[in-house]
Amino acid sequence: MTGITVGELGHGPAVVLGHAYGNFDGRTVATNHPDTASAVPN
Repeated sequence: MTGITVGELGHGPAVVLGHAYGNFDGRTVATNHPDTASAVPN
């Protein structure tokens, strides 16, 4: 993990991917920061 956020990169919103328990992290990002996440695929 580099610690660079979507906002720092100047791009976005991003599709947030997570596998298995990582899906929880993706949904949390989308819920808490809806302006940075455009989708969280299943």
